[in-house]
Amino acid sequence: MIYRYANMDYIFASILKHHDTNLHKVVSYNIACQWSVNLPECLAKLPSNIRPPALGSTDIVIPKLHVYSHKLNCQTDYSLNYLRGAGRTDGEGIERTHSNTGPVSASTKQMGPGYHHDSLDWHWTHWNWQKFVGLGKCYCHFILFIVFTNLYRTGNLLYRKLTKALLEAKEHGQVFQCFTELQLDDVPDWLAMATAWEQDHTNPNPYIVIKPGQCTLPFY
Repeated sequence: MIYRYANMDYIFASILKHHDTNLHKVVSYNIACQWSVNLPECLAKLPSNIRPPALGSTDIVIPKLHVYSHKLNCQTDYSLNYLRGAGRTDGEGIERTHSNTGPVSASTKQMGPGYHHDSLDWHWTHWNWQKFVGLGKCYCHFILFIVFTNLYRTGNLLYRKLTKALLEAKEHGQVFQCFTELQLDDVPDWLAMATAWEQDHTNPNPYIVIKPGQCTLPFY
């Protein structure tokens, strides 16, 4: 019998060998709901030179774009929206290179295997470099803006995200406070349900809205 997740388990195990087992990990994967079933047991069966240390504290989620093609229980049980500490992470960053990589296929499709591999590797390495240097505050002069247009667009990335987050946190905090004050009697029960579900997903899911005569719907 061919094990369908052998490649993914090998990649994941290789990464785990470079991470402290005491650190909490959040794993985002398009089909995490399938792949994570019996994951610790599968990792334990890998060859000794590949087998990683104990998995430790781990949350497994599905990226936000992909999760909506899954069943209803996946849309809540594996949602980043309901994961404490996830913030506004969407888990789709690795796939944003697709729009830029598409045209590269026209240049590489007739290359030999080695040159094909090297060309794609160079392309993605350059993409990662642009992202990395664009995280900090960018003081490019106008001439550099002309030469490094893409770099300038990504400049100040963390600063811009922080500024936006602070403004939205204030706005959403005010709305949440108003919403809470309008139904104070229900808040303790809701908080208890959410806390219990976060600790153990076999408990009733507070994010599923049950309507009479209809299917259950996720609450967003």
